[in-house]
Amino acid sequence: MLLDANEETFELVEIDGKETLFTNSRLDRTTVPEGLFCYDIRESEGFSSEPVTLEPYVTVNHWGTVLSKEEFTLNDGGFYPIDDFNYLGETLSIKEYMEHQNDIDMNM
Repeated sequence: MLLDANEETFELVEIDGKETLFTNSRLDRTTVPEGLFCYDIRESEGFSSEPVTLEPYVTVNHWGTVLSKEEFTLNDGGFYPIDDFNYLGETLSIKEYMEHQNDIDMNM
């Protein structure tokens, strides 16, 4: 079942230094607001609960979905290898995330 991104509450996570929104659910891509990039996370083989790649869409070994204001550059294989994944201890809606990101941009 695909969920409406605008009705979700997300966990704020950092992937390789970029703050993103994370959910364990699959999102309906048509509900993702313009200006956000959406990626599925693939879990490693053997169900180790380790996120290993960001991909446009994951069917097998889906671990979750992230939304990001910043784009992750996919390699020639069509995925982005995750080196570092950290939960930041906050939950946010998309609206709150966009406001948070705009505050960060203004302070740079």
